[in-house]
Amino acid sequence: VCLAAFFFVVTLFLRAFKWTFILRRRDYIKWSTGYYTVMLSTMVNFLFPIRFGEILKLYIVKKVANIRYSSSVSATLVDRCSQMLSLLVFLLFTPVAGFVFSQWASKFVIVFAAFVVVSMSLFVFGIRLFDILANLLEACLLLLRIDGDRTKAFWQGKLISFLRETLEKINISQFSVQDIFFIALFSFVIFAIDGLCYYFIIKAFGISITWLQGTLAACFMQLIFVLPSP
Repeated sequence: VCLAAFFFVVTLFLRAFKWTFILRRRDYIKWSTGYYTVMLSTMVNFLFPIRFGEILKLYIVKKVANIRYSSSVSATLVDRCSQMLSLLVFLLFTPVAGFVFSQWASKFVIVFAAFVVVSMSLFVFGIRLFDILANLLEACLLLLRIDGDRTKAFWQGKLISFLRETLEKINISQFSVQDIFFIALFSFVIFAIDGLCYYFIIKAFGISITWLQGTLAACFMQLIFVLPSP
């Protein structure tokens, strides 16, 4: 149990480092500020539903470090996307571990994989699709002879600016190969250590499992860190 607690604490440190690392690719923030922000948001996530800690995290870095919401939101999206990809890779080893999916679970994995594909498409083509849709919508508004001043004010509004800035900052072209390597490495290491945590917890109850089975169990449980929870 002590080893499980140790590895759990290690993953918390790594999660904080990873998110701060991604955010620092866009705006300057102290490592200590990023660490305390992630620790606080994680605690809030355990105490409150609907991932309230994620919203609090954006607010804290805005107030403490004056980080733009587009930067903090984009960092969180990149963090979640890299976790989803790591989850998908680990889940490919499910048959090797001897786990058998039920019919419902198999459908869930397919939906999850589709969600990953859509997310990756957003990271690669998001800003282009946004510009295309924006141009089409603007053309439609002009054809409908809607007030030009109102249309111009809409496209220059805060919401549109926020969406565009966020899509620009999550675009994969904005990250170097080294950045992508480190983000992917941290994602895999976090889940591997999570596997050790679950391995020692389950072993403490006298259940015989392998590290791979523990890691896959961690992957299923860690879906709550990737997808919104009820």
